[in-house]
Amino acid sequence: MGKRKKYTIVEGMQMYSIAGAQKINKINQAFWNKLNSNELFPGRSVDSMKAFWKKYGEVRLEDFLIESFMTGRDYCITFKKVPDQRIEENFKERFAHDISEY
Repeated sequence: MGKRKKYTIVEGMQMYSIAGAQKINKINQAFWNKLNSNELFPGRSVDSMKAFWKKYGEVRLEDFLIESFMTGRDYCITFKKVPDQRIEENFKERFAHDISEY
């Protein structure tokens, strides 16, 4: 598998689910090592997981998704586009005001 740059939407949602409301400076190294050893993010290093959470940990999940849809972030490793187009359409409709900022 080639080197991936951006985290996919699915990876981002998974990170939000796992890390929850934890601030980056409150998470110890054991947490990141455990994620890495459990291979929850295959092909991702501890440093890349930390960098992702440092950037997005202070941002609401909805804002991460808005940015993801507006910048064309891949849905997952297998699918570039969201498999069910209605998901993206409904999301954009629901958050139209926030999306207009992009």
